[in-house]
Amino acid sequence: MRRLIVPALVASMLVACGGGGGGGSAVPAAGGGMHSTGQATVSVLIPNAPYAAPSAHRAPQLISAATVALQFSVIRVDGASPSPAIPPLVITIATSPDCSKVSGGTSCSVSVPVPIATSVVIQIATLDANGNVLGVGDVGPIDTTQANIPAQSVSLGGVPASLTLSPSAVSAPDDGATHTITLTVSAKDSSGNTILPPGSYGVPITLALVNASGTALSLSPATIASPGPNGDTTVTLTYNAAQPAGLTQITASSGSATQSATFAPLVFTPTTFGQLYTGAPVTVTVSEAGYGGAFTITAPSFVSTTCAPASCAPASPGGAVAITMNATSAGNGNLAIADTHGAAASIALSATTISGGGSVVGPQYHVYEYPTATGGRNYGITVGSSGQSLWYVDSALATIGTIASPGACNGTILSCPIKELTPFSSLSPQPSVMQAISTGFDGNLYIADPGNLGSDPGSVEQISCADATSSCATPLQMGFASASIATPAPADVELAPNGYVFATSSFQTILPGPPPTPGPSAIYAVAKNAFASGVPIEMHVAMTQSSPAYMTLDSTGSIMWFTDAGNGNIGFFPMTCGVTSTCTISEEPSEIVTPNSFGSAPRGGPQIAPHPLVSPSPPPGTPFSTPLEGIVEGPDGYLYVAEPSANRIDRLNAAAWQSCQGINCTFTPISLPRAGARPMMLTVGPDGNVWFTDANPTSGAVGFIALSSCTATGCAAYEYPVPTANGMPWGITSGPDGNIWFTESGTNAIGEVKLQ
Repeated sequence: MRRLIVPALVASMLVACGGGGGGGSAVPAAGGGMHSTGQATVSVLIPNAPYAAPSAHRAPQLISAATVALQFSVIRVDGASPSPAIPPLVITIATSPDCSKVSGGTSCSVSVPVPIATSVVIQIATLDANGNVLGVGDVGPIDTTQANIPAQSVSLGGVPASLTLSPSAVSAPDDGATHTITLTVSAKDSSGNTILPPGSYGVPITLALVNASGTALSLSPATIASPGPNGDTTVTLTYNAAQPAGLTQITASSGSATQSATFAPLVFTPTTFGQLYTGAPVTVTVSEAGYGGAFTITAPSFVSTTCAPASCAPASPGGAVAITMNATSAGNGNLAIADTHGAAASIALSATTISGGGSVVGPQYHVYEYPTATGGRNYGITVGSSGQSLWYVDSALATIGTIASPGACNGTILSCPIKELTPFSSLSPQPSVMQAISTGFDGNLYIADPGNLGSDPGSVEQISCADATSSCATPLQMGFASASIATPAPADVELAPNGYVFATSSFQTILPGPPPTPGPSAIYAVAKNAFASGVPIEMHVAMTQSSPAYMTLDSTGSIMWFTDAGNGNIGFFPMTCGVTSTCTISEEPSEIVTPNSFGSAPRGGPQIAPHPLVSPSPPPGTPFSTPLEGIVEGPDGYLYVAEPSANRIDRLNAAAWQSCQGINCTFTPISLPRAGARPMMLTVGPDGNVWFTDANPTSGAVGFIALSSCTATGCAAYEYPVPTANGMPWGITSGPDGNIWFTESGTNAIGEVKLQ
């Protein structure tokens, strides 16, 4: 190693005034003026090589042993560059009469012409045999108007001729988290010697990101002025994986010396898969932009892994590699992935054992029950408009109930603030089998009552209730008097973003019991500001055994999906329904919609190719024997549909099903782990999974589909039996306390799955 730090430069200056005697001459000054010149004697010591390492007590002032020449340049006169520039003075040490051997090295005493000015800066550079600058430093500013100039000292900073930036390739996972990555920068001079401290670089090193997208990446510091203790300086690259980032160059430069490294995030799909369950393999993919080598996979002891191709290398540079992880036991640890450049990333994994014994499966969450009013049968459940409470309907008692603070329940029955209210006494007819409840963006609750098994007309109610006092205003009722259906049976109700209330209405209810005589079915729409006074728009779904049941709004707010409990079909309609002159209800398969008129606004739509989701039904009279029930869109963009008669939940691509028109329309059936399971209603949980109720009449349960496990062939599903075997869980929602809440239609209870 050579230290490009220079010795004391002793300037002993004898100055002659310009414009007259004394041998002085005039040189141009900054700004176009003229200055007289004098002579400054500069003394430099070039040590012999090799030389000892620096002492901890004395910072050596050394010049690289590769130095063969010295260059002196006047670079500032009175704070500005000389104009025109003053030619530098260069001497060759070996042949210059100004240099001689002394003890410890070579001493040069050089007379340098300087302008007579109040502020002069002289730059001194050491040159190698090829004229490359090894080190550079400035003397001054000095006042050359003085007759005798005191000795000046300066250290020459090493001038980088080559840079090292390591590692040459870095990466971090695309997992949504923030990562800090350390890089090391060092510099060598033109003789190949690493530049060491003390002192500054003759030309600072600057760092930059090239082709960086957005704000995902940042470097600190942006400039390196001097080498670190060992000649290496660390730089921090910060990567915010919540922002998009692609292949990026990290460059270090100093003068003509440049070096670069690459950053390419290791991209995992899905981006989060930290929770594993024993016996439920999870497959993820990993890729790195432009990378074609093999990945090294290191898993904790409780996880086994496989990847394809066999070498864990992508089929082509930048391609993806599939990694299948299988938890063999419970545990916590890290999955590490590295490339051949030394870039590595890791993700924390947590595995939970699936409990065995009887029909109990699933990770170890606690399930609690809280009793409600005696004799009740609870169905729909929703979060109140404040985001703090829960509301549910008690069909048997024709009441609605509330839990003002779900977090207070905490598994203890006595602390759970459940209260039921009877706000419907003024309505005629009084609701009899209330089934669904939803919270509108207007702050009101909306309730669907299909009526008493078709013999009594159903209704839809709008109610304003206060969380703080658990009190409700007088309900409003949607008018069906002008509708063509004699006994409408609303099963579900939603207030859509377009300001219209939509309600499904069947010729039959989907509660236990024999179905009534088949008749027409429809979907109704009425503007919320004319809920009670307006005439609902009646959009017929005139197909045999049609029973529109439950609805869900897609993530864009532009499409309403619904299930048909009568024939096992999926339907959808756009949010232009109710506000334009025509409206198309698409249902697959069948006759879809019959054109009809309501007032002067024709409604209807064309038939489209079938998209069947049909399974054989159980024997007639079996409770909950209809093919399709609850529906929800998951955070992965797929629809999840409950099919109780087939012991499964169906998964289908929402976007594809809007346009496939019967050609290559596919769905993935997800079998449930418990024999005889009857999935009914679904919701997206706070953990990002799809939760569902299992209304088996003798062994009810609550479960979830682990979306991180989903592939083209299926997903892992888990269930927990409820404490009361015949509880028949029905409605389900993600509670404001971060837990899962559900109703029990077989008993008078509200249930909770404790996630937090």
